[in-house]
Amino acid sequence: LQLTRALVVRAQAAACRSDVSAALAAAEEGTRLAQESGQPLFVTMGLCSQLTLAALRGDLPSVRSLAPRAECQLATGRSGYGLVAMHSALGLSALGEGQYEEAYEHLRRGFAPGDLACHYAQRCWAIADLAEAAVYSDRRDEVRAHVSQTARIGERTPSPFLRATLTYARLMLASDGEAERLFSAADAELASWPFLRARAQLAQGTWLRRQRRITESRRPLRVACEVFDALQASSWARRARQELRAAGGTDPVAWLAE
Repeated sequence: LQLTRALVVRAQAAACRSDVSAALAAAEEGTRLAQESGQPLFVTMGLCSQLTLAALRGDLPSVRSLAPRAECQLATGRSGYGLVAMHSALGLSALGEGQYEEAYEHLRRGFAPGDLACHYAQRCWAIADLAEAAVYSDRRDEVRAHVSQTARIGERTPSPFLRATLTYARLMLASDGEAERLFSAADAELASWPFLRARAQLAQGTWLRRQRRITESRRPLRVACEVFDALQASSWARRARQELRAAGGTDPVAWLAE
């Protein structure tokens, strides 16, 4: 029991840190042990961790394979924790693919009172993704109250990851007048969270390009490409490359080879 718990918790912690290899190994082993020892809660947690990692990597075949397994496992005993974890992972997958409406529909369920997927603790980890999905699906105003509520929870906990997700959420919701200051602050505040930091750099480069500051936009976009490549986050790397090409930039791989 203790080994299974330790492996699943390690998988979740490593996923937050974007340590994909360690997270995946722990999630797969933890899920296997939980199945063999008849621990349905940890089977659910392990499958949801694997689903989250597949979403981060943009591994759509694995997402499509794992989602029904997670849903089937949840059907044996509905839990808000498991449902919000599953929908958060599916929301992240859709977000990486640029399917913002679909992402929002998955992610909002964790914040909807009365929904079976509503879980007041687990949903906090999805606030950054919800904010991004809301901005790109024109639901910015709908999500501000959720960010404020999560921020009040953040004031009562020392969780550095929760603070990081709130930093990113506020960045997503910033007005043009606030954006530059928040982008500058976020670079340091997200230094320990490479996936979130790279997403912030993608957002910064996109914002700079749309402000017609084309030359300035290339550096954060190039850095975002490099980090997403290192994290094996293929869908996010593809998005960053699209923005970089739109800014007239050179692909980082080709640039390093010159």
